[in-house]
Amino acid sequence: LNVGTILNGRFKLIELTLNHPILGQFRSCYEPILRLLINNFPNEIFVNRCTLSGIHYNAIGKKGENYVVKMDGEGNLLSLVRSEAGFLNAVLKACASQYFVDFVHGGRVSQMIYFVTQFRPGPSLNDCLCAMPEGKFTVATSCRVTYFILQAIEWVHKLNYLLRRVDPNVIKYDVEDRVIYLSDLSSVRVDPAKLNVSDVKVKWAGAHIYAPLEHHNGGTMRCQHDIEPLIYFLVEMTTGTLPWAEIDRDKVPTAKKNALADKSLFRNCPPSYTQMYAYISTVKDGNEIDYKQLYTKLEETWKAAGANSLTEPSWDWEQLLKTDES
Repeated sequence: LNVGTILNGRFKLIELTLNHPILGQFRSCYEPILRLLINNFPNEIFVNRCTLSGIHYNAIGKKGENYVVKMDGEGNLLSLVRSEAGFLNAVLKACASQYFVDFVHGGRVSQMIYFVTQFRPGPSLNDCLCAMPEGKFTVATSCRVTYFILQAIEWVHKLNYLLRRVDPNVIKYDVEDRVIYLSDLSSVRVDPAKLNVSDVKVKWAGAHIYAPLEHHNGGTMRCQHDIEPLIYFLVEMTTGTLPWAEIDRDKVPTAKKNALADKSLFRNCPPSYTQMYAYISTVKDGNEIDYKQLYTKLEETWKAAGANSLTEPSWDWEQLLKTDES
């Protein structure tokens, strides 16, 4: 749709964005081409042939409030936009939007389906990591960030979904509430195990470096496989890297298994990191996850590192980002 289009008499499209996980891979080199391509697609061609899995717009309301609009072709029954809207509707009904984004409206226009969410201002965790001189956080900040993400993942599981991805580009910091939340839920899928459908295979949808071992072994995603990648990300936030981050993609599975077997992954981390991984690696398919045990480990670790609560003292990046803006 053209910039300036008003949806439902309330939401004026003001900017096409390329923050979708698929489009985002091409932002640096091809942004001008993609903008031209998307804005000039004839509607019938876009709806029938587009494989970009959704387009994002920034929008504004009548009182100046900011929104995000995501849309896709109405005929795409496997649309990521469709599945994300369904999940966010469930989140809204469960009063759990604080961990995600507020679903405001959904509808159809010009053979397109779309939904609108409230914009939450603030940087991505990737932005925050890049702002740090050594590209990493303190243990206190890393564990508190992980606590927030784990809360979001627990809600994903409570609502009978799987997240299937850890991505610091779509895990964001809300500067007004000073909390961490998931801004993009396009990777969520209904958990077949919760529906007693055992023959449906659910694949990992995130970056190779965070993938659970089950993905490398050709298996299907289960709830515990959403948490294993979070522990890898916790290590990365704390140390600035992962042992397999810079090696060839086809060698990652072996490097990951070796680093876990000899515990070199956790060499520069608090003992609780190893303990959390040891626990989650023992969870069998169909078993309930003891989230409380994980929360307790994280809280004990951040308190030992000098933090008083989830948001105090300030996050590592707060002063640095303020300095950059001034």
